[in-house]
Amino acid sequence: MLPRLFGELIGLDFDRLPTAAVTGIEGRGLKAFKGPLRLEIAGLPLPPIPCLFAASDRTPLLLGREGIFDLFDIHFDNRHKKLALTRLF
Repeated sequence: MLPRLFGELIGLDFDRLPTAAVTGIEGRGLKAFKGPLRLEIAGLPLPPIPCLFAASDRTPLLLGREGIFDLFDIHFDNRHKKLALTRLF
């Protein structure tokens, strides 16, 4: 999930995107928009992945499973504060 500002920067038309209500662990709801996100990681272009763009620009960046976990094995190395992605395709 990204703040709406990111979607505006890549040219998404929010008037045409479907909306969703998102609830975090604190229980408060947040309006979001569902749209595609194109990423490139280490020079490797990825297929469009589904992304929620929060209506609030103060929303933290969140990595979800859908779209990313399908393409990579992910290793979280908390001790060294690193994330390793291994391609599955």
